[in-house]
This record gives sequence, C-alpha cells and structure tokens, in this order.
Amino acid sequence: MTRHIAPRPLALTTLAASIALSTALATSAAQANDFADMDPVKLRLAHVVNEQDGFHIAATKFEELVEARTDGKVDVEIFPNATLGDERTLLEGMQIGTVDMGVITNGPVANFVEPMAVFELPFLFASPEEAYSVLDGPIGQELLDRLADVNLKGLAYAERGFRNLTNSERPVASPEDIDGLRIRVMENPVYVDTFRELGANAVPMAWTEAL
Repeated sequence: MTRHIAPRPLALTTLAASIALSTALATSAAQANDFADMDPVKLRLAHVVNEQDGFHIAATKFEELVEARTDGKVDVEIFPNATLGDERTLLEGMQIGTVDMGVITNGPVANFVEPMAVFELPFLFASPEEAYSVLDGPIGQELLDRLADVNLKGLAYAERGFRNLTNSERPVASPEDIDGLRIRVMENPVYVDTFRELGANAVPMAWTEAL
C-alpha cells in the first residue's frame, strides 16, 4: 500500500503533554528533609507507543534522572506499548491513582481540561521556537496548573514536531486534496471539526485502535 505524505505540515503538533499524578513522591519529599530519610517509592510511568518512539526515550531519560537525583529512593518503572491502556485510560488511572505518571498526547488531555485544546488549532505557531516561547512561558504554565482542577499534575511539555497528514489514496498538496478522505484523528473535537471542515470523513479513534 502506498502511503502519501503531505509535503507541507497541516498543523504544528505543539508538544505532547507529560502528565503526572505524583502524590506519593511529593508527600514523601515533604515529610523528609532529604532523600536519605525517605522510604523507597515506586512509580508506574506509562505511554502508548513503542520503545523506539520519542515518548519512550523521554520516559527513559526521566527514569534515569529521577533515580540518580533521589539516590535510588524513587524507582520509576516504565510501561510502553499501551500495556496499561490507551491514553484516556491512563489519564483516568492517574486521576484515581492506579497509574502514577504518563507521557500523553495533548489531544486526549484536552478532553479533561478544555482550554488545552487551543494547542490543537491548525497553523497556530509559525515555528517550533515560537511554540517554545509560549509553552515554556506563563501561558503554558497556567494551562499545566489547570490540570490540578481534575486531579492531575502537569510536569512539562515534550515536542513531537510538526504534524503531517498521511493517507493511502493520494498525495495531499493543498487543503482541497483532503476532500473525501477518510482520516483517523485523535479523540478531540478540535481535530474532528478541523478535518470535517476541510471535507474529510474524520474518524475519532484512539491510537491503540488504529494499529
């Protein structure tokens, strides 16, 4: 099957939000003056992609840094490949404490905190540097802080680059070429509405169901 890729990005996927519910770590650190007096903590960090993906590379680096900087008192165990569920399931698990942390695409996060969906608007940023300045600044932090309203803790944003449109029917060089294509999109109303306005048959579907 031929897979066609749009030569120009349809939208900038601004940074996939790394979301964590780190109650156990925060409580333990607050109770102890240093990690030497802290009881060992194990954190379950999950994502839905494979071990070659940037999500997993970021999670592995996070594991390395946390364990080094806590003298091994905090052990991060990584669960890739959706072994603990799709992204919505992971977010719900973090809310109730069955999953401690996750590297989650921004689209599903917006279903829990609606203002996050602003980052899914097409053509929002002209360059990665412009996105960094917003997400690493007061606006980005304000939105991360809003996650506390739904019992989540936003730690940081992680880049996935410009989003490209792929399909098995024809090359896409202009918005008109999207008309009539059946396209899987994230379960997010901004994506659904955007592609439907462009004439596509947008099918909201979790990534785990698209494989």
